[in-house]
Amino acid sequence: AVPRSCNVVALPMMFGTIATRNPRADAQASVIVSCTPGVAFTVTMNDGLHPLGTQRRMENPDVNGAREYLTYEIY
Repeated sequence: AVPRSCNVVALPMMFGTIATRNPRADAQASVIVSCTPGVAFTVTMNDGLHPLGTQRRMENPDVNGAREYLTYEIY
């Protein structure tokens, strides 16, 4: 019998250079799920590593010795 399993690959999301005033950038990436036949799956995403409440944030840990954050959304 073939073992039931899934493989998940999340490709990097590249934003490029973002302005510090009124930062805005659009980017896209793929999450690829490959399962053996008959396996049901659900993909969910949490608020990430550095949320403030339910707001997702990316961290730049060393900007002039201070941590800075950029908020983002996933649609």
